[in-house]
Amino acid sequence: MSVQWEAPLIMRQKYKHRHLIASEIWSVICQYTSLKPVVDTYVFNDGSSSHLMCLTGTIPVCHKGMECTIPVCLWLLQSYPLHPPICYIQPTKSSRIVRSENVDGDGKVDLPYLQNWKPPLTDLYGLVQVMRITFGKELPLCKYNGTPAGLETINSEAPFSGHHAALFTHPAIFQLCRLAEVSSRKPTWGGGAAFYWKV
Repeated sequence: MSVQWEAPLIMRQKYKHRHLIASEIWSVICQYTSLKPVVDTYVFNDGSSSHLMCLTGTIPVCHKGMECTIPVCLWLLQSYPLHPPICYIQPTKSSRIVRSENVDGDGKVDLPYLQNWKPPLTDLYGLVQVMRITFGKELPLCKYNGTPAGLETINSEAPFSGHHAALFTHPAIFQLCRLAEVSSRKPTWGGGAAFYWKV
């Protein structure tokens, strides 16, 4: 179960580049309103687990002229942005994963964009854009009867207007918005190609 109210605390305790992360998350959720930042438990292949930030919800894609929504979860490791997000497709009860060169049987997403992750040339917003293009060509989900899943009219592409922070009433989202106010900070290069904010 996600613990959304712990998001600011987890950001402060575990993420060195938390201002950059908050800024990237903010740029994504301002454009794609169905994606929400939460903290949840991620279980690694070795059985260990950790509370990590993730973006969860749906992204809009256009498949053969039809608008679809694809449920995804983008996990941010504590080393982000040095390492790319771990991305999964999240099937609903009525849908199943469609394996492809970009999605395995567990729904894990593997894209050239992730394989060639090089911040600041790559970021969360760019990742979502690439996923939209990729899944628009080949949907990663289908219903159990074989028809494409997620076919519906969506309005999640519409950007927000007015004061963004006023649209989020949850305390964790409000604090994330405050973290994202980094326009006055100067970017710093470090760790090779890594881009981060001094805190």
